[in-house]
Amino acid sequence: MPREISFRDLEFEKIPVTCYSSRGCPYTRYIRVGMPKLPADILDCTFFMYPTREDAENGSNCGGSGFLIMYGSEIIPDEISYIYAVTNAHVTNKCHFLRLNTKDRKTDIFEIDPIDWTNNLNGNDVSICFIQINETLHKTSAIPVALIKKQEDLLQYSRVGIGDDIFMIGRFIQIDSKDKNHATARFGHISSMPIRLKQPNGIYNDTYLLDMNSRTGYSGSPVFIYRTPGTNIEKTLITGDFNLNDNLFLLLGIHCSQYPDSIELKEIEKGKFVDIPSGMTLAIPSDVILDMLEYEEFVKFRKKNDILWKEKIRNGEIARSASPEMEIGNNSDTHKEDFNSLLDAAVREKPSTD
Repeated sequence: MPREISFRDLEFEKIPVTCYSSRGCPYTRYIRVGMPKLPADILDCTFFMYPTREDAENGSNCGGSGFLIMYGSEIIPDEISYIYAVTNAHVTNKCHFLRLNTKDRKTDIFEIDPIDWTNNLNGNDVSICFIQINETLHKTSAIPVALIKKQEDLLQYSRVGIGDDIFMIGRFIQIDSKDKNHATARFGHISSMPIRLKQPNGIYNDTYLLDMNSRTGYSGSPVFIYRTPGTNIEKTLITGDFNLNDNLFLLLGIHCSQYPDSIELKEIEKGKFVDIPSGMTLAIPSDVILDMLEYEEFVKFRKKNDILWKEKIRNGEIARSASPEMEIGNNSDTHKEDFNSLLDAAVREKPSTD
């Protein structure tokens, strides 16, 4: 299965700070400060989306981005994880081919029918699909659901707010190639906590407004928030504390579009306007993903697969800590019928005694 990314993947500059033991002995600790360097592994949580297979093979100047989420089994979370692809619904409506990097420095292309993506029931511009990752072939990392927090927790416990540092990883289509996915990062800050804004699908929903440049191709990119002890100024001012362990790294949201602006073409035709990028980016809060992963179709699929894999582990057919080997596009009727047949056979062979 893909490797989980965490705060340890961010490479910060470290500065020495003198601390004192309980008996007054001085010692030095090194705390993380500034903007992080992003190792290649963290970029591997992304994938690229293309309208056609030919576009995917050639790295054409079109399409969007997405990222991988890792969700532990409800029954045996330490032994089975499910990997989901996440992107924007407006991307999956037009782009039917998903491209991953491989360990041999090439790519692997999946064709995914729009019907195999599950869209957000509340109209947020988000789509999710189960995907099978081959640990031997694919060069991927995944974002654990532990890096996703509910909005109330972000406000109450993490005190996330305006000015916090963020970055996103996605596709800069002008440098795309046929050889591999070249993920790029963009950095910025939170400009506004979620307010009702119009998303690309035309529906108004709670959306972050971010001070971060973007452009076509980044739709579906993961947006992360990070914080080191030296950047948490608000907490220091309010409490007077300077906690050297006060680090933060979470998935803040899913980039969906640039906030539009317009200028009047006064010298050409007064009263006519043209849309331009505003320098502001819109991101859908990441806890939308948590809600979607609890949709009945996903929960049933995981529970049924858990039973089948538990039997295989008990019978010694597979190793522990494996990733479910199910085909992408698990929402199709044919796939569900095939899976149910396998499940019924496994249960008949050896009923669970747990």
